[in-house]
Amino acid sequence: MNRFDPPIHPTSEISRIIKGKFEGSWESYGEVKTTNQDVAKMWFEEFERKFKWLSDHDAQIRRAFDHKASEGFSNAMYRVRRGIDLGSWIPK
Repeated sequence: MNRFDPPIHPTSEISRIIKGKFEGSWESYGEVKTTNQDVAKMWFEEFERKFKWLSDHDAQIRRAFDHKASEGFSNAMYRVRRGIDLGSWIPK
């Protein structure tokens, strides 16, 4: 299962983390995971500092994080391309 329960706070926090620590020029979260694993790891570690869970759930939480980070990344880029978001969080 690739979701959080309740879904609102963790999902919005993932978007905040990505935008707050966006240090490159990637087209997708998948690209971050394959070309900049350190950045993807940093984002997840920031998430780990905000939320706690039993270690038995680590793999499931990571899958849910990756799924929501991918959705959030895509949505954020869509908003920038459409001019809805100015993208001030993206480095020049």
